[in-house]
Amino acid sequence: METLEIVKKLMEEVSTHREELKRVKEAFERYRNFFENIPVGIYRSTPEGKILHANPAMGRIFGYESPEELMKAGSYALYLEPDQRKRLKKEADKKDINKFELQMKRKDGSKVWVRGTEKVVKDESGKVLYYDGFLEDITERKATEEMYRVIIENTHDGIYIYRGNKFLFVNKRLCEFLGYSEEELYNMDIFKLVNPEDRERLKDYGRRREKGEEVPSIYEARVLNKEGQVRTLEFAVSAINYGGKYAALGAVRDVTERKQLEKKLREEKDRAKKYLNIAGNVIVLLNTSGKVKLANKRACEVLGYTESEILGKNWFDNFILPEQRKEIREVFKKILSGEIESFEYYENPVLTRDGKIRMIKWHNSVIKNSKGKVLEILTSGNDITELKEKEEKLRASLREKEILLRELHHRVKNNLQIISSLLRLQARHTDDERVSRLLSESQHRINSISLIHEKFYRSESLAEIKLGEYTKSLINELFRSYGTDKNRVQVELRFKEILLPIDKAIPAGLIINELVSNVLSYAFPAGKKGKLEIGITSPEKKMVEITVRDNGVGIPDSVSFDSPSTLGFRLIKILVNDQLKGEIKLKRRGGTEFIIRFRR
Repeated sequence: METLEIVKKLMEEVSTHREELKRVKEAFERYRNFFENIPVGIYRSTPEGKILHANPAMGRIFGYESPEELMKAGSYALYLEPDQRKRLKKEADKKDINKFELQMKRKDGSKVWVRGTEKVVKDESGKVLYYDGFLEDITERKATEEMYRVIIENTHDGIYIYRGNKFLFVNKRLCEFLGYSEEELYNMDIFKLVNPEDRERLKDYGRRREKGEEVPSIYEARVLNKEGQVRTLEFAVSAINYGGKYAALGAVRDVTERKQLEKKLREEKDRAKKYLNIAGNVIVLLNTSGKVKLANKRACEVLGYTESEILGKNWFDNFILPEQRKEIREVFKKILSGEIESFEYYENPVLTRDGKIRMIKWHNSVIKNSKGKVLEILTSGNDITELKEKEEKLRASLREKEILLRELHHRVKNNLQIISSLLRLQARHTDDERVSRLLSESQHRINSISLIHEKFYRSESLAEIKLGEYTKSLINELFRSYGTDKNRVQVELRFKEILLPIDKAIPAGLIINELVSNVLSYAFPAGKKGKLEIGITSPEKKMVEITVRDNGVGIPDSVSFDSPSTLGFRLIKILVNDQLKGEIKLKRRGGTEFIIRFRR
């Protein structure tokens, strides 16, 4: 029995041990997950700089691929200079927990700002065993702080924070406004800077703002600078939480000169109105709701109303065509909001008193206050109604001339086709093979010119035609006319689309006609197969190069462009030299190749 009791107790102890072991494992797993997945770097390091433990986030902060790689590098690899670690260690050794912000070094040498909390772990004798710490990457926050610091220090506005009657922060610009140093302002009652006549009002604003009551956020007040001068400042103030307590954030702008200018502007307004009335342009001033605030004499004349009848009326509802009101009003709203810039010049019709439409060419000027808010839009315009009518008549005349020119090309093409048909009929009624051949060649030349007029007739442009497209049509026509099978004489056409005016297109077309006709007539006798290559390129700016090459029997060595013996070659020479002011080259290797170059 005693043995059984002992065994039973042992079994119970084993079961209890297993449960405890299970809980330990679960707790360890929770800690491991926390250690590896927390976005904050966790580490343990020795006084000698060896890193004993580091989580993945610690490696990522410093640009290492793994915690193991970081641990191998050691903590001294993370400091910009060795003294940093010494100073930090010295501070940590003075207290149990040390908090710091420090710029350190990544693996690639780049700098990283970190915020850390480090606890010193000591033995019973007080000897430091190691340091346990947390690190957070605050590089982005530091960059943001620096950006705001630069903005605040370089803005044209004075920036300050105050609580009660004391400044908590002032920027350089505020010191410049007031003529005091930062130290002088921090030790000063801020309300003593305010002109006595405005002082109580600003104090009242401060008290009510601190209570959460509604007060103006933007206002003007006069202040006294160090030299005793009175300056008018525009204030923009709001309540903020600063250091866990209420404070007020303010921005001020010196508007003294602006106030003086506004006074002068009022004095100049009447004088300007007199000048506007003698101007020859329509001049209208609109406020932000679109109501007319000013209309000069010329505006009254064009619209047919007196000045008193125009002033105060909504411009869009009374002087814009009904079908355009919604669109123009939307554009006006976008200009006011700054969503789009005001158009420099534009044309827009207006509706007159007697219901007539006058076309005006407008120019807008946006008038803004010192904060950039649009106050008014000054628009001036010329009445171009009669000019538009003349332009329309001119366009109608131009359209009529285009129609006539197309018709001329069409009729020339038809007349050339009649001549071609007459030549074809004449060729059929002659028994002289030489005469028939000459008539047929003349017919091909006429057809090449006729095809150019056909292209001009059907082209969108009446000034130029596409040479490559024309050449393709011409070759198809010549193959059909000569009855040449394209399976026997293969054609390879390579061209860059080049536009030519009619005075260049006709001689170029005739040249291509002569050269291709010569190939189809003589290069491949007795049904011989071969290849015809035609290239059209532009090797230089405004230069055209036409290449016609075949691998046929070639032409005799006696043939030369210096003293051409045939009508076709004489025609080619005249067209190249006299019409195109170009040059032609002849090559006889492996067939025949002609290269013609001329300027567009």
